[in-house]
Amino acid sequence: MGYLKYILKRLFFLIPILLLITLTIFLLESAMGTPPAKYLLVGNPNITPENVFQESLRLGLIDQQGKPRPMLIQYLYWLKALFQGEFGWSLRHPNYSALELFLTFLPNSLLMIIPSIFLSLIISILAGVKSAYRQNSRFDRISMILSSLGLSIPPYWLALLAIIIFCVVPYRLFNFPLFPSGNIISFGKPFAGSFWDRIWHLALPVLVLSVTFVATWTRYMRSSFLEVIRSDFIRTALAKGVSERGIIWKHALRNALIPLVTTVAVSIPWVFTWAIVVETVFSYPGLCRLFYESFFYPTDVSVLQLVVFFFLGLTVFCNLLADTFYWWLDPRIREQRATGGK
Repeated sequence: MGYLKYILKRLFFLIPILLLITLTIFLLESAMGTPPAKYLLVGNPNITPENVFQESLRLGLIDQQGKPRPMLIQYLYWLKALFQGEFGWSLRHPNYSALELFLTFLPNSLLMIIPSIFLSLIISILAGVKSAYRQNSRFDRISMILSSLGLSIPPYWLALLAIIIFCVVPYRLFNFPLFPSGNIISFGKPFAGSFWDRIWHLALPVLVLSVTFVATWTRYMRSSFLEVIRSDFIRTALAKGVSERGIIWKHALRNALIPLVTTVAVSIPWVFTWAIVVETVFSYPGLCRLFYESFFYPTDVSVLQLVVFFFLGLTVFCNLLADTFYWWLDPRIREQRATGGK
């Protein structure tokens, strides 16, 4: 019951944050000289010149006399349209709404990003724990060297290097690449579109996207675990005869994960930022590439607006998720909430 009350309280505080986000985007778009609600009309194939007046009236752009409405009224109508799922129509992809494009390309990005996050987390936790527990060992030194290299290599350069090593060179030597250099499925082959075909195409993008985050999260995990295993309660557990395995996985790991949760929660929106580079280099048809291409002429304002909403909402959601994990990992937080923060 306390857990549910905690989550509902956090969700309640998210409402003004989300409203502030919508207001900020509305004001920024208004500063460009075009009312944001007008983008709900532009490019819409369902609106004929005869009913532009009625649609402008419905969207709050004008009043019954055809005069522009005040900005506050326009914002309220625009916000109402957003809650109804009206985000406008794409200028670069005629006959497609921004929401249709978003729902089409988002699954492709998630198909690449979610495995990257889980792969990065698993490798980071295992490598960070072993590096900390075997500090100054050969594994620790090699792990830190590889982490430094991972942080130093730009994702676009790593993506190009992966294409050369796994695609270009094998193709020239054996007339067949180890991994494809782009797209999401094969074309003109009997296995095109199958499960293994998609895995084959995802291998390099997932690998490239994971490198930077493995390098960062491994360092955080190592530093956090080193601090925990030097704590008094670990020494007490050792004195009572608790096995090394029990100390690592039952006592130390849970406490060491708390700083990593914060880092991962902040990093998840950045995964989508790096995915823009990866999807562009690998010609991967994902949401991040759509967002990047929407900047070019003609600027696809409706698509940009929707994707920005998604990124900002994802940031807020990840912070809520981090608070949820804090509650589960740290009993001190539950006690603090139970006593009213005293």
